[in-house]
Amino acid sequence: MATTLLSDNLGIAWTGDFESLKQFVSEHLNIDGVWSSPGSDKKLFTSENVIISWRKSKSVLVVSGEKAVNIVNGLCKQICNG
Repeated sequence: MATTLLSDNLGIAWTGDFESLKQFVSEHLNIDGVWSSPGSDKKLFTSENVIISWRKSKSVLVVSGEKAVNIVNGLCKQICNG
């Protein structure tokens, strides 16, 4: 049985609109990539080393890929610095 870290159950929410999320990713996380709308209310940001998924109805950001840890750390810094 695999061990689950408590941090595996934590999530980051984006409660703003899609346009403000795009601006935040571009200006505050400094990531270049492409946004798409694969269906329903899901928005997907894809770059070379990271994928960010967001559903407006759930407000949850899911970050994956090689640089996911770096991006999540950057998000946490943004939250802590207000």
